[in-house]
Amino acid sequence: MDNIQTSIDFLADLPIYEEEKPYYLHASASAGEHLDDIKFTNIEWGARLLTAYSMRDNSDISLERNGFCYVEHKSDCIPTAEGGLSGVAKYRQDCEALLRGLFQAEFVHCCCYKARKNAPIKLDQYDPNNPLVV
Repeated sequence: MDNIQTSIDFLADLPIYEEEKPYYLHASASAGEHLDDIKFTNIEWGARLLTAYSMRDNSDISLERNGFCYVEHKSDCIPTAEGGLSGVAKYRQDCEALLRGLFQAEFVHCCCYKARKNAPIKLDQYDPNNPLVV
């Protein structure tokens, strides 16, 4: 198995989180001139060293036992901003077909798609209903 020594940023263990939940605010464009008065986050990160273990070849991992499983699948329709919402619809259909086959299900409905990226992002405008917003 391929084990990797790495560090991952975790939420720092701060006393403030016992009183106040961690948050990050994506301000609406309608906030306008009042943005300077808004505290956008109380989040602080701290890196921790750890070993990441590959699960790909671990026969002990199963959906029934662990609540997840590893499925290798190459999609031809990963959504992009250039592809617009039609790309999201194609990707959702691809996911539905994958799950129908995997679970031999009669009906599968993918109700949500969110693009995620592990990096700081600054948005001029934020629409939480837009599935193409990273």
